[in-house]
Amino acid sequence: MVSWIHIFSELDKLGLELGSTRAAAASATSGGGGGYFGPGQLRGGRFRVAFHLVRDPLSSITSLVCTEPIFREDYWRYIRRHVRMDEELRRSGDKVRAGLAMYVQWHEFLDELEIPRVRLEDLFDTERGYEEVRRIFSRLGRRAPGRGAFESMIKRGNQHKVNARSHRKRFSWDELYAVDKGLTMRTWEMSRRYGYVYSEKPGSRAVGYVVRC
Repeated sequence: MVSWIHIFSELDKLGLELGSTRAAAASATSGGGGGYFGPGQLRGGRFRVAFHLVRDPLSSITSLVCTEPIFREDYWRYIRRHVRMDEELRRSGDKVRAGLAMYVQWHEFLDELEIPRVRLEDLFDTERGYEEVRRIFSRLGRRAPGRGAFESMIKRGNQHKVNARSHRKRFSWDELYAVDKGLTMRTWEMSRRYGYVYSEKPGSRAVGYVVRC
């Protein structure tokens, strides 16, 4: 599985245009195969199978908004090739609304493609995790590791934080609703389709402050 940004056949190196000094340095550092993103590492290859990996939407949106340089010129230009984002939104400086728009459009796009979906939480579930792994390996045409090996890997994984980013506590549905009702309700309905259940519902309580990271 790869991050969404990895699956595109782009020539960008770390989100930078070709020909820049930093892009050349990134290519050299990666061993000549290209930059950090997948196509460069694949040396012209393509992914044969893709999975739609999801996790708790509130946690995902918080991480996206509070850790990604969404409005940086090169990042924004790259994102707009694949997700419809109005330039007016960038000028407004509203990262929360921009992150919401980016998140919901990207996942709606993948839903339309009907790519096999995997919930990250299920992979770490002691009851369902192994069956999910078997399903993934079956799609790849490969034999899954034994249950003992899987449980050992999960145990090790639970002992370490992988790709953990430091940021504020996750947004609430009420906070997102205060930023943009329409985008929040689209995300809410999406989260229910993905099997996530929350005790709160968007708009149930008023938010009397500016929502930001």
